[in-house]
Amino acid sequence: CPYTVQGLENLDPEQHYFFASNHESLWDVPLLFATLPFWLISVAKKSLRSIPIFGWAVAAGGTVWVDRKNQQKAIKSMKEAEESLRSRPRSVLIFPEGTRTEDGNLQTFKKGVFVLTIQAGMPVVPVVVCGTYDVVVKGGRTVRRRPLKVIIGKPITTEGLAYEDRDALAEKVRNAMVEMKAEWEKTGRLCENRQVEPFWHCFVPTPGVKARDFWGRV
Repeated sequence: CPYTVQGLENLDPEQHYFFASNHESLWDVPLLFATLPFWLISVAKKSLRSIPIFGWAVAAGGTVWVDRKNQQKAIKSMKEAEESLRSRPRSVLIFPEGTRTEDGNLQTFKKGVFVLTIQAGMPVVPVVVCGTYDVVVKGGRTVRRRPLKVIIGKPITTEGLAYEDRDALAEKVRNAMVEMKAEWEKTGRLCENRQVEPFWHCFVPTPGVKARDFWGRV
């Protein structure tokens, strides 16, 4: 699928971020790993680990697995993630909706991951993936070629925030994403790049990165 990236100028290549993205299909993950030029790991539900090839590839990148059926294990995973990020900073990809949308609309956010962003003290960047819902719908098997777009918003600081601010932070990030998606809708779902990209392009970073930073990428 051809894809366009907008908003990379909002990012500092020397900074580490939490990238909070909407989740429309399985296509989102390789697309975001390709378009975000950072040493990137992700936070994902444990059940995805068992998906052949996809789960194994994401696991190899240092994914933080969260067992949503076991609250104690989930809290333990988040604590380990916080300690790991403090000792070895990297950027993190999160999907605050917790699962893929069934109708293409942004769902209610889960708040737990925003506790991690506050504890880690890293800025949160709202990201909107546009068009992937039409490539593979949830539960579907048909892959359709569609022009895609990734819109990167401005970082939202977590400096000075505490646990009690998690709801307000989640709402601020979600509102930014809703606004970004609405702006894309107003353009008639414009995706400037309509040149067909080879499938493997989704598994390498679009902007160049140093060789040592490839570890942690799909």
